[in-house]
Amino acid sequence: MTILKKIAELNAERNWSTYELCKRADVSQGTLYSCIRRNSSPSNYILDKLCAAYGITLFQFYNGLDKNGGLTDEQQRILTKWSVLEYDEKSAVENLIDVFTAHKQQK
Repeated sequence: MTILKKIAELNAERNWSTYELCKRADVSQGTLYSCIRRNSSPSNYILDKLCAAYGITLFQFYNGLDKNGGLTDEQQRILTKWSVLEYDEKSAVENLIDVFTAHKQQK
């Protein structure tokens, strides 16, 4: 299934129009309509915003909504929170994780 078909499927499940999705995701209609017209996938940045509007992670988008892909509830909670962060915020979190894991490896 293509990304655009998956978006259409998720919209249909929620009874959302493309306009409604754009409004909820804070994405310009022109951006998404352009992808649809050209039959091209949205950028990862836009897709991340769409997933946040759906209340799912990118992992769930690509691997099915009914499954957690073997993730624990804790991992699922973290990924859901991660999906709404901006790029610089994700970078800061990743740096913090690096500090903690480096500290653990030294013990």
